[in-house]
Amino acid sequence: LMTGEKDSVLATAMRNGKRAVSAEEWVLLATSNSDAIAKQAALSVPDVFLPRLLLCCGMPKTSLFTMLERLSKLGASVSDPSKLYNELISTSAVSEWGLQKGTLITIKKRLHGRIASYLRIFSNEMVDYAQDECAFVTWLASEVSTSTSKKSASTSGFRNQIMNIINPFASSSFDEGSFVDLEEEEMDLSTDERMVIDDGESKGPEMCPTNGMLTEEFVISSPTELLHESLEQFKNDAILRKKEFDASALVRTLMNSYESSNCDHSLGRLILKFVPQLSQFCCDDNLWQTTFISAAGKSIDEQYLLSLVSGCVVHWSDEAIAACQKWILTQDELKNALSMKLMFRFLVASSKQDSIHYFQSNYKCESNFVCVRSERNAESTMKMVCKYLELTTDKSSGTSSENGSDIPDWLLLTCIVAKSHQQCIVAMILRTIDSKSSCAPAMHSILLRLYLMFPT
Repeated sequence: LMTGEKDSVLATAMRNGKRAVSAEEWVLLATSNSDAIAKQAALSVPDVFLPRLLLCCGMPKTSLFTMLERLSKLGASVSDPSKLYNELISTSAVSEWGLQKGTLITIKKRLHGRIASYLRIFSNEMVDYAQDECAFVTWLASEVSTSTSKKSASTSGFRNQIMNIINPFASSSFDEGSFVDLEEEEMDLSTDERMVIDDGESKGPEMCPTNGMLTEEFVISSPTELLHESLEQFKNDAILRKKEFDASALVRTLMNSYESSNCDHSLGRLILKFVPQLSQFCCDDNLWQTTFISAAGKSIDEQYLLSLVSGCVVHWSDEAIAACQKWILTQDELKNALSMKLMFRFLVASSKQDSIHYFQSNYKCESNFVCVRSERNAESTMKMVCKYLELTTDKSSGTSSENGSDIPDWLLLTCIVAKSHQQCIVAMILRTIDSKSSCAPAMHSILLRLYLMFPT
């Protein structure tokens, strides 16, 4: 938007109760690889979004200085700059930013740290700009400093009150070394750990049932150390090819046990360590069905399942990963949003794509990534994304139910595929918009992002 057009467009939009350009879209424009687009966004963005844009990573120098200059002029135009700046970072203003909730002082600290980092990065290029000339930066530094001083004094006083209650004769200071760091006592379950197992007669309970497979009863009732030894023995046998076992059945047993134990922390850590390692020896349709579909139907934390899928990418062979990628593209009848989210995480993590933010304009994603190997595969990937958005989009508001400021995996996957099949993906997006689908609003945001990634 040109500066002259901004007021009329925004006024019309606000009469309808909605902004013409959302905070997320202003972020995309302000962080564009094109300096012209970024600077124009910094000139055109509504005042209420200026602090939000300064929280962005990858801000061009011209865009940064333009916004700081606008904030300085805003402060100079009123009799009480502090009141104006507080209004820009008030609860009502922050609610429009689309970020996760946080206290205002936390936001001010993040903002101050981000601006300070930018000023250090551009210190050699700040010939015509001085930090002390920016009233907003000076005010922000003062707010953060005042808050830190108050918190330090409050914390010290509260600590002294507690110590006096516990021991009236205690000194106001205490030996911090007398407190035990509980984290140091946690069991180390890193992938490099190797426990020595006695090949002689077992002195404890039977390690496994007679059929050689763990049962849910055994998993839940066994001490953590014994279960760890059992799983380690399974892994050693698989490495030495001593015993064939059904990896999908083992994963199913462990996940059922984890759910039955109300997501016991110790058992959960063992599963995160051993399931990716053990499943690499038997990757097939049954295993993938258990990992991506059956597990998604259980009462297990979403982030835990995403971590499990990421661990599988680390341990599975390239052949197993490629086979699983092909299998995922055939699952066009899925109706479980979490299953699809797990699949998106697997595809993104196994794409061998380092970042979507920095690449050459003629760069193509590696052809061994199944999703970009052909136009047909790219279309199948985009169809899965559209179906996921239809499942997660609120029909009344037209917005996705996903929260958080991180770029979701479905959007990362779309950008990765679009690098190699721009025309195909853009055509599908336009058809989706024309179809008036419930996910059409999300398509507008994707289209803007792709335009900023591929402006030519």
